[in-house]
Amino acid sequence: GHEFIGIVEYAPSKELIGKKVVGEINVGCGKCEYCLKGLERHCPHRTVLGILKRNGVFAEYTTLPEKNLYIIPPDIKDLEAVFIEPLASSFEIAEMVHLEPDEEILIFGDGKLGLLISQVMKYYTKEVILVGKHPEKLSLANKWGIKTFHLDQIHNIGKFKYVIEATGTQNGFLSAVSHVRPRGYLILKSTTAQGTLLNLSPIVVDEIHLIGTRCGPFKPAIEALKKKYIDIKDMISEIYPLKEYEKAFLKNDDKSSVKILLRI
Repeated sequence: GHEFIGIVEYAPSKELIGKKVVGEINVGCGKCEYCLKGLERHCPHRTVLGILKRNGVFAEYTTLPEKNLYIIPPDIKDLEAVFIEPLASSFEIAEMVHLEPDEEILIFGDGKLGLLISQVMKYYTKEVILVGKHPEKLSLANKWGIKTFHLDQIHNIGKFKYVIEATGTQNGFLSAVSHVRPRGYLILKSTTAQGTLLNLSPIVVDEIHLIGTRCGPFKPAIEALKKKYIDIKDMISEIYPLKEYEKAFLKNDDKSSVKILLRI
């Protein structure tokens, strides 16, 4: 658990107590070359909330340094604020790659992250195309004015300068590679944990730029929600109390689900 909104119960700065906050999940050592450049997410000694050596938010209390916290403006609802961390990850794409406004962007993956990325990318390029295999999720993107294709319908879709992979699967990666034009950009937003052999020859032959991007800036994500640029109301599939966590995890395994929340 690392995507959250919570209330500060204790802090050295008294003005934070009682405030609703979200938090940057990476906690650096504060001393290495990356931390000194503001890149705590790459600190070799970092802890990561709910992921690496730091307990997450499936509990009544968790801890983060004050500098990691962002106070939620009153015009952002709780159910919107819980999306700030993955939304920030979506904005990181524009931090890593210069996106030309007259180019199209092709996105693979219609899960929560792919849906958020598709909304964010609308503000950087003339057209966004989302590829997935879940009709109910693709219909969400259609409501936001995003062109969609089922995975089985992309044989003649062509190649693109910018392709974003957000499926988390080997097949998703291979499909994404095959749709990048020579000297284009393949932007990886998901981690494929399984050990697999990949043919990287097309990346070399077509001189494709391979970009990995992970966590991102909270401020533009907060601003986008504040100005209602991002629509998340239909992305919450279910909310469970903590005592029903087993039901929540089972529901999360349902491929039709987008975002499952635990209320603690």
